[in-house]
Amino acid sequence: MSLTLTTYDALLKRRYTTQKVQNLTEAERPLLARLKKDPSFSGSAMAIPLIHANPQGVASQSLSIAQGSSSNLKSKAFLITVGDYFGTVDISSKVMLASRDNPGAFLSSKTAETDGLYEQIADNLHILAWGNGGGAIGRRASVAGQVITLSDPTTVYAFEEGMVIAASGDGDGSAGTEALRSGTGVVTVVDRVNGKVTYTGTITSFADNDYIFRYGDFLGNTGAGLMTGVQNYVYSTDTSVPNLFGMVRTSDPTRLAGCRIATADLTGRNMEERIKLLGSRMTGRYKAKMFTDGFMNPEDWQTLEIQLNARGIRSTEDDKTNFGFNVLKVGTGGAMVTIYADRACPKGTFFGLRMENWTLYSMTDLIHPYNADGLTMLRKSTTNDFEFRLESFPQLVTNAPLFQGRVPLP
Repeated sequence: MSLTLTTYDALLKRRYTTQKVQNLTEAERPLLARLKKDPSFSGSAMAIPLIHANPQGVASQSLSIAQGSSSNLKSKAFLITVGDYFGTVDISSKVMLASRDNPGAFLSSKTAETDGLYEQIADNLHILAWGNGGGAIGRRASVAGQVITLSDPTTVYAFEEGMVIAASGDGDGSAGTEALRSGTGVVTVVDRVNGKVTYTGTITSFADNDYIFRYGDFLGNTGAGLMTGVQNYVYSTDTSVPNLFGMVRTSDPTRLAGCRIATADLTGRNMEERIKLLGSRMTGRYKAKMFTDGFMNPEDWQTLEIQLNARGIRSTEDDKTNFGFNVLKVGTGGAMVTIYADRACPKGTFFGLRMENWTLYSMTDLIHPYNADGLTMLRKSTTNDFEFRLESFPQLVTNAPLFQGRVPLP
């Protein structure tokens, strides 16, 4: 059976079924696994309405007072747009010829590359889903020669050998006004034990405390279409809450930008106590619904597990997904919450999310092959090789920021 582009396309479609792609993109990524997916996004923008205050025309003394106090619903809307993400891998024409009589052998020989491309895009979308919309993956604490020591060693997971990186001294990209420094670097060594990254190339004026980005994943002043993440919807403070997708959120930062606990109320409390306090405040004075899922960095999750184990509380297997994640159960705010260890969740912060109010929208499947001409493999214009492309047009949104919360951990 001779291998042609059409034959290869059919083989690829049989290999990358919905279940196969789900396993490649959601396994080991609890947030992506738990998010509701909606591939129906179309048009230039979509309005996501929020009702954040009920009519206030009520009174017991008299109807006239109620009438004089009358007000309408207070509502706002996120006018979301989807982001852009692209991936590509080259396929040698020589390999095509060598396996021309055995399409299955050809497919097998390229499995690692095509699977790897799916996994890498999923990794990047996972990072963006936890981010603040700016695209930063780490921050430089210091440098010796061209060996970068990262401010937070746990962020080293986002770096890979061969990755092209860029930097900004203006900030993490989320303000939409920052600029990148000139030049780029290529990662040559990743020291995951010590949180260090070695690179080649020149980044002009690269300095300590600069934020680091995968080249091409930077919002800043570029106007790039990046997916907005959890940290933008559940903001870190009540003050100076930025606008998001056209929504001004300062009138009620808890209802419009998530729930938090004042620093003074956290003094002397351990991890479990802080999580319980967040839940009780949300269902009490904040008038929110309880979050259903908690997320922590694996290093924080392990600390909490040790604390719970000391009282005879053991982790269990997750029953909400098909991936068998190990989870902890904590009672707070009148409910039991499932807590996941997620490596892209920022270390030092617990996030409580009500998952029914989150949707990961996309134009068609979240990650899909480019085949506008009917073929999944494309001839390259400058060489005799072929190219396999993936693309994604995603956007994450919640229609109830009030039901989401975060709390810093000791």
